[in-house]
Amino acid sequence: RRVCAGLRGMSHAKLSPSAAERWMTCPGSVVLSDGMPQKTSVFAEEGTQAHAVAEAWLRGKDSDSDRDMVEHVRVYVDHVTGLGGKLHIEQRVKVNDEVYGTADAVVWQDDAKHLHIVDLKYGAGVAVEVHGNLQLKIYALATLLTFGYPATQVTATIVQPRCPHSDGPVRSITFDVVDLLDFHADLQDAVSVVRDAQQHKPDALLDAGLLTDMRFEATLSDGEKISVDGFLAIDEAKLAALPQDKLIVATDRGIFFKMQQAVPEKTLFEAPTAGNGATCKSCAHCPWMAMNALDNLAGALRDGSGEIHVDD
Repeated sequence: RRVCAGLRGMSHAKLSPSAAERWMTCPGSVVLSDGMPQKTSVFAEEGTQAHAVAEAWLRGKDSDSDRDMVEHVRVYVDHVTGLGGKLHIEQRVKVNDEVYGTADAVVWQDDAKHLHIVDLKYGAGVAVEVHGNLQLKIYALATLLTFGYPATQVTATIVQPRCPHSDGPVRSITFDVVDLLDFHADLQDAVSVVRDAQQHKPDALLDAGLLTDMRFEATLSDGEKISVDGFLAIDEAKLAALPQDKLIVATDRGIFFKMQQAVPEKTLFEAPTAGNGATCKSCAHCPWMAMNALDNLAGALRDGSGEIHVDD
């Protein structure tokens, strides 16, 4: 078996496969999250260590780790080595300069014209499914495009040895190359929508003088009174002073309603933010924004509640 060297420590893509469900559904989220710090956790660090152990093992090198981690990583290593063929370890794969990531293991079976990508998931809390997994499909496409092997099929496999699943720790899905190339066109359309969103940054509101510092007081469901300041909101007076009679607005339906109340003489239209590759109708009907409420916002700001840990 031939082994090819890989790359580690590269920068993260803004349009990463792992976040595709978000940015393909809400293109504007890429702009809004730009510049936010990358946080780590003990779970992420544990996953990084497991990947380092797996990489060293596949390269025939020693690695310091506890017995439990070694036994779990063994499930991944046994699957990868059992595929035979030409092995690529920790290789960067990309759809384009914006959508890319690192493939844990890629195996090319020349006789069968079959390309495999294997992803180690060390998390134990949430089982990762292979069906309907957008990240996995993007990695399958990126692997196909990056290596250029004359494959007829690409099999993407999740190895998650610590999390119980009815299908076992090794789960695979096979994509026909023609289907992946069709998906490529949809993905490129979604990237184009994100690029358009990046041309309309929130700074435009500041430049137009429509944003102002705001402060408000509110009562939570348990009766606690809070005051919030230090955030920006649309200045209703300046909005009303705009010369345009018709405005397209991209925001939550509740805010849209309040804006219409503030400027009854103007006609406001819900921005149709969905495009090719997106699953939402508009920001006004966003299920994610509808989940935000004063109680959970106050909890997040006050004690850090609601934090979500995602496996690498």
